[in-house]
Amino acid sequence: MIGKIVMSILKKEPALGLRTCCMKQDNKKRVIKESFKINSFVIILLKSGTFKIKLQDTAYNLLPQEVLIISQNERCSQIIISAKVHVFLMALSTDYLFQNDLQTFCLFTSCGTVKSGWYGKKFEAIVQFFKLVCILNKGKNPGQKIELQRIMELLFFKLASVYTKHVSDTSSKTGRRENLTVQFHLLLKEHFKSRHNVGFYADKLCITAGYLNRIVKRVTGHTAKMLIEQMIVLEIKKQLQNKELTLLEIAEQLGFNDLSSFSTFFKTHTSVAPSEYRSQMLNRF
Repeated sequence: MIGKIVMSILKKEPALGLRTCCMKQDNKKRVIKESFKINSFVIILLKSGTFKIKLQDTAYNLLPQEVLIISQNERCSQIIISAKVHVFLMALSTDYLFQNDLQTFCLFTSCGTVKSGWYGKKFEAIVQFFKLVCILNKGKNPGQKIELQRIMELLFFKLASVYTKHVSDTSSKTGRRENLTVQFHLLLKEHFKSRHNVGFYADKLCITAGYLNRIVKRVTGHTAKMLIEQMIVLEIKKQLQNKELTLLEIAEQLGFNDLSSFSTFFKTHTSVAPSEYRSQMLNRF
């Protein structure tokens, strides 16, 4: 059973953006030999036992109180799970990360797979975060979702610290593509409301729009144009939940020339009109 759950977490992109599980294994060792692509960002936190996984040409041997953050699109060829293991697994989609924490998204996409550890009281605190996320992610009422959002913000902060240390330790090894992708994300966060054209960001980075699209897709799996549009759509959804704002006010805030182009853009990317989406969201609460 534990093997099937692990494979499900690693192979399938979470439908709602976030999937979690906590597993305890009995006395039986598990060896999984199957080559497949990991379709989301995966976090493995080990409380006891050992968890070995081979990604590309690198084997990671996870020991108690260690965490492995796996980058999207890694290829796994082997997993060995020891007896008496206690492990937490979390899969996050690109959209979920992009919507909830752009800084962490940039780190996840630019730094690759990272292994680290928390020890003593710090580790116990992280375990509590993971337990809460596992519980709250199963909940359906708005209160639980709001609490889940708060806990995830704290967890993202902790994960960012892992990457920050990793970047400081390996900055000389970071490639040009990864550096440009991070710079693009930072510019996007600052300008996306008014600048929708890839050319603007490419000019800022002193490269062509075509090259920016190619390198960003190589690192993240999405072109720069797709990420700009995704960022705008997520912001529109956020603004539509504020019933004090009119559709025209939202359109103007996000750099659209008129209400028609705003509505067409949103419906193209979501299959529903802005007014319909607002009505659906307000009726849920």
